Amino acid sequence: MLRLLIVDDDFVSRKLLAEMLRGMALCDMAGNGREALDAFEFSLRRGGGYDVILLDVAMPRMDGLDFLHRMRRMETEASPDVRRTPVIMITGNVKTFEAAFLGGCTDYLTKPVNAALLMSKIRQLLPQQGKKGEK
Repeated sequence: MLRLLIVDDDFVSRKLLAEMLRGMALCDMAGNGREALDAFEFSLRRGGGYDVILLDVAMPRMDGLDFLHRMRRMETEASPDVRRTPVIMITGNVKTFEAAFLGGCTDYLTKPVNAALLMSKIRQLLPQQGKKGEK
């Protein structure tokens, strides 16, 4: 089963995304970028990592773009050969997409999220990634 990290400051949004992915993925959740960074760092130390991260942009404490920059830096510092975790940005603000892609985002979805489209995007990303630990 896939391992995903859902990062969104809205509890209902996190729960809806997790419900959409039930049966496809085990989902960890974070309410802001700071919590997400802690979860990501823990997953790197544990050695498993996440298969995909679903990331909201506008959040308190640390927004999604700041998290994304720090996460990519952590991946590089952990090992130059570490697999870059696919990140799907989920936002209601279309203007943030350019900054997200420049920051290392893999794909995006707009809110409200369509479940079939979300699962399709996840399936499209994973074959390109190979197995965990591979580039």
